[in-house]
Amino acid sequence: MEKPFTRLNLADAARKFADGEFLRFYLRGLSLRAASEAVLELEVYRAKQSVNPRPESEQKVGTRVVAVALLGDLRQNKGLDTHLGLPPGPHSGLCGRLPR
Repeated sequence: MEKPFTRLNLADAARKFADGEFLRFYLRGLSLRAASEAVLELEVYRAKQSVNPRPESEQKVGTRVVAVALLGDLRQNKGLDTHLGLPPGPHSGLCGRLPR
């Protein structure tokens, strides 16, 4: 007996996947830059507007994460989920930046 499966047929699935991967690599690079410039934390901000932002994403906007910890988290947890929750998942629109 074959197992049932769900098939996602999204025309823009590849773009969405690429966007998420770009954010992960961008955050890794930004974390390295922060470390080289003795910046301890990165600020979470909304890089892409969302019509219906998730409440848990909105709570993260304006918070700060330790740059070195974020870098380690992204290196250790390849794929979608990280322990620090940044990026918080597909299509969240959240990213990090150097503090202002």
